[in-house]
Amino acid sequence: MKQVIKWISIVLVFLLPLGALADTTPSYEYPVEEIDAYFADSLFVGDSITRQLHSYVIKERKEGSRPLGDAQFVTAHSYMIYNASRRNLGSNEINLRYKGKEYTFEKLLLQIKPHKVFLLLGLNDGARKNPEKQINYFARTIDIFQEALPDATLVIQSLSPVTHRQKASSIQQPNIDAFNEVLQKLCEEKGVVFLDMATPLKGPDGLLPTSLSSDYLVHLNEDGLKIWIHTLRLFAQEQLQAGNP
Repeated sequence: MKQVIKWISIVLVFLLPLGALADTTPSYEYPVEEIDAYFADSLFVGDSITRQLHSYVIKERKEGSRPLGDAQFVTAHSYMIYNASRRNLGSNEINLRYKGKEYTFEKLLLQIKPHKVFLLLGLNDGARKNPEKQINYFARTIDIFQEALPDATLVIQSLSPVTHRQKASSIQQPNIDAFNEVLQKLCEEKGVVFLDMATPLKGPDGLLPTSLSSDYLVHLNEDGLKIWIHTLRLFAQEQLQAGNP
């Protein structure tokens, strides 16, 4: 029987200043190795932002550390929730690639069969003032997931924040915040997990500080990625505490 997630959103409060995780090892109630082992059967799907996380994890693995354990990553530059919601490959569309082959989100799930999927998409679609179309794409993507893997857990991560230098009208922070609220409500209705990964990355002004951004717009540098990993580890710790391995 599909595991029922009773809580949907996590808001994480950091006692350390933003960026302090670069120089400080966070403490957890479980050994970090046990927390990272939670992700062994996980698949992360996303665009270039998740690709950055994957690149950082690969670098750390080469250096002997294993953040997020044996999690798998499948990403595509400029990938959108629109693409994930499609059931057929598009010849002129951005598709996911896994082991040299192109896949729809649905076919990728059926190929890998992960027990947990962490999805971060939406910025490339544009968090506009009227997000109905994008929300419909998310709803279709959730339906695809639940049909393909009815016993697995889907974690939809909030859209990440942008810096004050981001001028594109389609992804201004107030629109992103409003979109995340609608997305959270959709997750509640659909019975999937909504993980707030944006709040821990925001500065006092509610924006992504440029000190956490690699391009001073939307992408994260290593300090930002460490905060994201910390957010994921706190989520995993709560799951372990709740008896959800």
